[in-house]
Amino acid sequence: MNRGKKKKKKKKKKKKKKKKKKKKKKKKKKKKKKKKKKKKKKKKKKKKKKKKKKKKKKKKKKKKKKKKKKKKKKKKKKKKKKKKKVEIK
Repeated sequence: MNRGKKKKKKKKKKKKKKKKKKKKKKKKKKKKKKKKKKKKKKKKKKKKKKKKKKKKKKKKKKKKKKKKKKKKKKKKKKKKKKKKKVEIK
């Protein structure tokens, strides 16, 4: 009974040592590549935000069209004055 328990403990220790050595080597290589890619992506996101602000300025042009309709009403009053001059002659 005692011999069977000792063999199981030795197998578990050998498997843990092999996994730790492989993980340390892979992590060092991935960290160097990720740092270079993050710097390039941040610059592209800032340019997209500036384009959204230009779209808001186009909405202000619609308000100017409403002011032009009020000027047409003033022209109708001038036509009435011309008719009065014809009656005096």
